[in-house]
Amino acid sequence: MWRLYPRYHVWSVMVAITIWIYEAIRNLLPRKLDPPDIFNERAAEALALTGFQHVSRIGEMRGHSALLSALVERWRPETHTFHLPVGEVTVTLEDVIHILGLHVNGEPVTGRSDSSYQFLVDNCLACFGRQPGPDDHVLGKVNLHWVRRCRDSEPCDTQESIERYVRAHIFCVLGTVVFPDKSTTSLNSKFLPLLRDFHQISQYSWGAASLAHLYRSLCRASRYNCKEMDGPLILLFVWAWERMPFMAPIPRNQLLDIGVPLARRYCGVIGAGIQDIHGGLRRSLDEDSMTWESMILHGGRISTWMFRSNSA
Repeated sequence: MWRLYPRYHVWSVMVAITIWIYEAIRNLLPRKLDPPDIFNERAAEALALTGFQHVSRIGEMRGHSALLSALVERWRPETHTFHLPVGEVTVTLEDVIHILGLHVNGEPVTGRSDSSYQFLVDNCLACFGRQPGPDDHVLGKVNLHWVRRCRDSEPCDTQESIERYVRAHIFCVLGTVVFPDKSTTSLNSKFLPLLRDFHQISQYSWGAASLAHLYRSLCRASRYNCKEMDGPLILLFVWAWERMPFMAPIPRNQLLDIGVPLARRYCGVIGAGIQDIHGGLRRSLDEDSMTWESMILHGGRISTWMFRSNSA
């Protein structure tokens, strides 16, 4: 769950100023990508078969609320694009491939939401071989720590055990990186039916669904009365840093060329505090000193574009 800056025309002037100062000071604190979960190498081959081997190397994101608010202010739901002085830009399927390393082709990620206890138990038994206790679920959501305990307790000494381990790992990745919601401690059980058939997992277009989830979250956040935002914000932040490097928490010449997923380039990096202040980001995105330039990144493997600030 990410808190957005308030819309100043709704709040009183004094309340708005107080909140702005508090958020600006809070965003001066170091921000980074948390390290990814430790993965059992015995299951690495099975994980690669599902297509989640790249995104599993990405940690969770914290902070950068100022950058989020600055981007949301420029999002237009009518066109699903950000309106900048140089024109309209947006996150694309190609960005998803390079930033998260997910497939964008395949079967649609769809199903039904069912918050019943029986639905939860049936799918947990099918995916993990055990059912959650009374304190491990609520309203169709499973406790994240319980899923991790299920995963880490698997010996991975048989193919069935390896598949249960990989399912639990993918479920954690779906809830924390690909389709995160406002809850930070539980995972939505609606994705469990898609994990039951282990060999079918790689056939779904997880990347396209994650991008659609980001668009939907941005559209909701752009409403005047919205104060918080969820969604795959790792995708959004890394896209902004790669395309507009003058806002990145680390200079581009200090980033490592590690290939896909690009999000790993920012893993463990401490943000530059002064650039995270809301007003500074707004001025950076509003000014006419931004120029567009095309370039080749990562050893010539990725043809891309970015914005450069002439004042940077």
